[in-house]
Amino acid sequence: MTGRISQIDNYHQTKKGKLVFGAAELLVAYLIISRAIDTGSLWQYGLALLFFIGGANNLAKAALGSNKTYVKSKKR
Repeated sequence: MTGRISQIDNYHQTKKGKLVFGAAELLVAYLIISRAIDTGSLWQYGLALLFFIGGANNLAKAALGSNKTYVKSKKR
């Protein structure tokens, strides 16, 4: 299972991966905000906002070419 997760993470670090994940997150945000408008649920508005920010972040990184990955340094 760890191998599959690392494959997904490696794909997410590419420009195409950021575009795919960004579009998927914006789609999920749209679906959740549609539901939130019907129900008036605040937690659904918050969840939609989180997905919107994540999708916009991925699309901005893909458009600007920012592919920096941050690796936690090991403590000595």
